Amino acid sequence: MNRYSYTGNKGDLICTRDGLAIAYRFNRIVHGGRGAYVELPNNKIVLQNLYLPEGQEWRIGNLDVYYVEMRSLCATNAKLYFQQRTVDYADYQIGCWYVSPRDLQDFEVVGKYEPEEV
Repeated sequence: MNRYSYTGNKGDLICTRDGLAIAYRFNRIVHGGRGAYVELPNNKIVLQNLYLPEGQEWRIGNLDVYYVEMRSLCATNAKLYFQQRTVDYADYQIGCWYVSPRDLQDFEVVGKYEPEEV
């Protein structure tokens, strides 16, 4: 069911605006309280291109927090969220990563898109 559409990267390689690879595909675009976010599967993340910001260590393994914050190792400094708990304002999935399409190369949300089943 196509409820969304997008332009740019078709999901083979997801890069920051500076061209740093952060994932090898995306699942869908989710609209939450703060706008659109690209959902990335955990097993497709390029972890070596991310870092844990100083002061965020307490979030690792703490199931009381909603997400763990990571940042890209490039000038974009894209903020990625690893979802740990559900929220009531968006359909974020536990175990997936989320990033703003504004931080991604050749990626623009022009409507609402859900990719076809693979």
